[in-house]
Amino acid sequence: MSPVSHRFWKQGLLLGLGASLAFSSLAAVPASAAPKAAHTAMPMAQGATTPQTRQALKPGTKRINISVKTTANVNLRRGTSAKKKSLKLIPKGTTLRATAQAANGWYKVSYKGIAGHVSNAHAKKVTAGKPAATNVFGGRAVNTGKYSTNRAGLTDRYWTKNKTTSLYRSVGGSVRIKDIPRNSVAYRDLKLEKRGGQRAGWYFVRTQGTSGWVKSSALKRSSGAPTGNTKKYSYQSIKRMTNGKIDQGAMSTVPWDKEKTLIAAPAVASLTKLNTAFKKKFGKNLSIDLSYRTRATQDYYWKELGPYIAARPGTSNHGWGTAIDFPETYDYSFRGKYYKWLKQNSSKYGWIHRKILEEGSPYAEAWHFEYYG
Repeated sequence: MSPVSHRFWKQGLLLGLGASLAFSSLAAVPASAAPKAAHTAMPMAQGATTPQTRQALKPGTKRINISVKTTANVNLRRGTSAKKKSLKLIPKGTTLRATAQAANGWYKVSYKGIAGHVSNAHAKKVTAGKPAATNVFGGRAVNTGKYSTNRAGLTDRYWTKNKTTSLYRSVGGSVRIKDIPRNSVAYRDLKLEKRGGQRAGWYFVRTQGTSGWVKSSALKRSSGAPTGNTKKYSYQSIKRMTNGKIDQGAMSTVPWDKEKTLIAAPAVASLTKLNTAFKKKFGKNLSIDLSYRTRATQDYYWKELGPYIAARPGTSNHGWGTAIDFPETYDYSFRGKYYKWLKQNSSKYGWIHRKILEEGSPYAEAWHFEYYG
């Protein structure tokens, strides 16, 4: 689920961080809400739990799932009134995810991990989908467009070559994500790198659904990830591993995926079979956006987006590499032909789109599918 933030180094100064990220694969749906098996039935199993964030609403309040953008500096307040305590000041131009709207029009949102409300007089609805990426360049905020994939139109592809690679907020600055595993795809964004201030030995890249600086020595031009379950891991053995910290030997990729996206090794065979059926129907391969997410990556999303957008660290199936996200293009949307086919057929191959993610739900995500062995 999904947002993209950048920090740039310029003349040795650390600039501020944009608040919004695209939330591809950030679904705020705990893994505990998932069915135990999905070979024959698409809906959630009996007894599946409801996400803790789905709380009872006050009379007159309705659940929504939209993006809103602040039209002025606005206070995030404890309640739906200007008389309520201010929790934080949200800058003008910040895109937020609204999950409820009160009878007086105020939106329920989360900003930098703090849940509260903003006045609809200072926040307007924007196009449905992932929030736009707001980044800071040269001391001012710049909207760099809606997040869609790691690629985002980029073609200069690399993969990480060390056991773990750090993504930095600025050249030589603090670390944004510290545990990007070996063979993770990263796209160099030379245009923004030049804009931020180039420095020898550093690249500005998109990876893990966000952006930042990496040491160029940590990147290579090819992936060395296996394209099958060479060590014979089982679904059960993967789920016994620590979420977001699974053994790197337990990760693999699929032969037809140009991104070489890392997923749990046991899922490769079933995903390949699903792709074969998909290709027979549509004449092209499935396009994979994101899959495995490390603990530090999820911690980062949780801190930046809060509980109404990001999954609680340690609960997302992405942390076991047993979930994939497709691109948020029309064909993979609720109205799209790819989504409709996948919804009807994916369970035949051990993949499911959970009922809680269906259209109309506050957690609606057409692009998110999960593997259940």
